[in-house]
Amino acid sequence: DDTFKVTGPQPFGEGGISLWGGNPSASDVANITGDAINPMNVTLGSSPPTTTDATVTGGGVGIVNLTGVEFLNVTANNNLSVATTSADDEVVVTPLTATSGTVQANGRAPVLNFNNVPVINTFTVNWGGGVGDNDRLIVNGSSAGETIAVSGAAVTVGTRKTVNYTGAEALTVNGVEGSDTFNVTPSATT
Repeated sequence: DDTFKVTGPQPFGEGGISLWGGNPSASDVANITGDAINPMNVTLGSSPPTTTDATVTGGGVGIVNLTGVEFLNVTANNNLSVATTSADDEVVVTPLTATSGTVQANGRAPVLNFNNVPVINTFTVNWGGGVGDNDRLIVNGSSAGETIAVSGAAVTVGTRKTVNYTGAEALTVNGVEGSDTFNVTPSATT
């Protein structure tokens, strides 16, 4: 069980930092904290898998590559953008509070737990945009009854962090439990 901690600013340039989790698997954690000056970016879950499972940039941390790490905890302190590859990708997002949530791409590690994306800052999922891709975003609600707003660019679950998105060809929004009200604005692209 490995736990890594990286806090911005870091002095490393293009070479960056590589974090390699090892056996036993299923329990390695990377805690990465941004510098509150620069937005952060996370690239997750390539499909098919590669030797790098995730990459974190921005937030003063330079480039952090993760391999064999099952949980990635990001304290963004600014805007946070999550990207995927140029292949067909499925991203599942569960907003937890007005500043936090979880993300998993293609059912692969690492699971991203993000927090401290301030209310005035944005959380966005961007797809690689390959020709003929079939990218799907799944946004989960909670057990509370809430109003869920859905458009061709964003999903807002009650008072939780809004999930902005670009490049998705399909969108699924699960109200989960509770008596939810869905306000849907149609989109020709999602």
